[in-house]
Amino acid sequence: MSIRYPNYLLSILAATCLSTACGTTNDTTTATNSVPPSNSNAATPIAVVDDPSARVAQISVANGIVSLRPSDVEEWTQADINQPVFEGSELFADNNSSGEVVLGDNRYVRFTDGADLEFTQLDAENVQLDVTDGTVTLDVDNLGPSERYELNTPGGAILASTGGEFRVDIDNNGDTWLTVHRGTAQVSTPNGSFDLAEGDRVNLSVVDPSAVEVVSYDRTTPPDAWDRWNNERRDYYTSFAVENEPAPVRELRGRRDIYGLGALSAAGQWRARDDGRYVWHPKVQRDWSPYQNGYWNYAPRVGWTWISRDSWGWAPYHYGRWDHDDQNGWYWSPSDGVSNNDDARPEGRHRWRPAHVYTFQAQNSKRVMWVPLAYGEPEVAYSQAWRDNNVPQNQADFVPRHLRERRGIAYVSDDGFNRRERARRADRRDFDGLESYDGVRPAMYVVPKPGRVVPEDRVARIRPRADIRGRGVVVRSDELDDHRAHRRSAREDRPIRKADSKRLEARRSDRDHDGYRDRDRDRKGDRDGDRDRDRKGDRDDRDRKGDRDGDRDRKGDRDGDRDRDRKGDRDGDRDRDGDRDRDRNRSHRES
Repeated sequence: MSIRYPNYLLSILAATCLSTACGTTNDTTTATNSVPPSNSNAATPIAVVDDPSARVAQISVANGIVSLRPSDVEEWTQADINQPVFEGSELFADNNSSGEVVLGDNRYVRFTDGADLEFTQLDAENVQLDVTDGTVTLDVDNLGPSERYELNTPGGAILASTGGEFRVDIDNNGDTWLTVHRGTAQVSTPNGSFDLAEGDRVNLSVVDPSAVEVVSYDRTTPPDAWDRWNNERRDYYTSFAVENEPAPVRELRGRRDIYGLGALSAAGQWRARDDGRYVWHPKVQRDWSPYQNGYWNYAPRVGWTWISRDSWGWAPYHYGRWDHDDQNGWYWSPSDGVSNNDDARPEGRHRWRPAHVYTFQAQNSKRVMWVPLAYGEPEVAYSQAWRDNNVPQNQADFVPRHLRERRGIAYVSDDGFNRRERARRADRRDFDGLESYDGVRPAMYVVPKPGRVVPEDRVARIRPRADIRGRGVVVRSDELDDHRAHRRSAREDRPIRKADSKRLEARRSDRDHDGYRDRDRDRKGDRDGDRDRDRKGDRDDRDRKGDRDGDRDRKGDRDGDRDRDRKGDRDGDRDRDGDRDRDRNRSHRES
C-alpha cells in the first residue's frame, strides 16, 4: 500500500513569520525587504502552513515533567500546553508524568512513564509515530477511508484498521505489548502480519518475533490508573454541550481541518450576527483582549508562534479573526472574511497560522507591538516569498482596524521574543509614537540568539536516554520510501526492521490475563527502578560534590580561624607593647 506524503513547499521565507505577518529587516529600526544577517544561526522557516496536506498537532496536557524536541533541532525544551507539534518533533514523559497531543477532533495520542515518541509523519491523512519506550495510547474515532494512524514499535508496526483505542506498553528489552480496547488493528512484524479485534492483547517480542501469542483479557477487571485517566480524558471531551451549539458550529466541528472548537463551548457562548455568521464570545473580564495572555515561541518550521496560556487557546489564535463591539466586547470568528466559505486552501481546508496579528514598532521605541487582525482584513506580509499572495507589501497600503482604533495593542521588550517574555497591554503612554501612521514601522525580523531555538532558561534537563532514542522499530515495507529515509537520516540512524507482509496465524491462548497484568507491573517496576537508580546516582554525585565543597568550606573556616588567631595575637602583642610604653612615659613624668 502506498502512502501520500506531505508535499512541502520548499520555498524559504527570508523573514520570520509572525503568523500572517512576515517582516524582514536586519535591524530594529528600518523596514526593508533584505534577508536576515548572514551570521545568524537561526533556523530558516519553511512555509509548512501553506502546504495543503500539512497537519499541526497541539499539546493539550503536560503533567509533571514532559519534554519536547522541536522538529529540525536537537535541543529539548519544557513542553507547555498549546505548543504546536510538527512532523519530526519528539516528546518524552518522565516517570509519573503524562502528556496528551490533539491530532484533530476525536483524535488523540497520550503517553506516560518514560514514553519516547517521535512524529515521523504528520499530514492531513497520515499520522505515524515511532514509539521506543514507555506507555502510549492512541485514541481515534470515525476514521475516514483514506486516514492512516500507525505506531511503529520495537516489536511491530501497529495500524489502526478502524477507529478505536489502542494501548502500547514497551519494557526495558523493547518487547511490545499491544492491547486493543476498542476497534480493530493490523499488526505487522518481521515474521508476518495478523489482525487483532477488540479485547485482544498480544506480546511482540524483539528477540523471537515468531513467538506471537494473542490473549483475550477479562473486561470485568477494573482498569488500571492509566486506563482510568484515558477514560477521564475521553469523558472530558464528550462532556461538551454540543447540543447547545448552533448547527453551523456542529458542522464545522465535523471537519478535520480545524479543531479545538469543543473547548470553546465550555469557555464562552456562540451568537449569531446580522450577517448570518456565528461568532464566539469568551467568558472574560471586560478589559480583556486577545493575544495578551501568553508569549511568543520560535518554531523552526514556521517562525514566531503565539502560545496562549488559556486552556481553550488553540483554535481562536490559529484560525479566523478577532473583532470587537462596544456592547459585547471581543469575539472570534472561525472565518477570516477573506476566503470564500471559510475555505483558505485549494481543497477547502482551513489554514492554520502561527498567529493572526499585525506587528509593528512605534517611532522612537524598541518595543515590539502587535494587534489582532479583524474580520475581512487580509494577510500582511513584507517578504518576497509572499508576493504571489496578493497581500499588502508596505505600510502605506494597509493600517489594521484595531490599530486605527487603538484597541487590543500589546507589546514585549525588544528582546522579549527571545526570552519568551509575557505580553503586556499597551496603555495611553505607549500611543505617543502613534499619532501619525508614518511613525509606525512594520514588523522586524527578530533573530533568536545564535544557535538557540530554545531559551537557556527553558532547556529541558530531563530527556530520553540515547540508547532508548536509538532503539530500532519495525516499519511496514510499503512505507520505506525516500521521504521517510530522508526524515530519519536527518535526525539519527535509528535501526529499522522491515515487516513481512505475509499473513501470519497468531496463536491464541486461554491463559489468565491477570498474569499479564502482573508482568506489566513488574516491567514498570523495573523501569522505575532504573530511573530511581539513575536519579540516586545523580544525587550521590551531587552529595559527593557537596561533601567536597563542605570540606573546602571547613578547611576555609579553619584557615580563617588560624588567620584570625594570628591577627589576634599580633593585635594583643601591639596592645601590650602600647601598655608598656604608656607605663614608661607615666613613670618618666612622675620622676
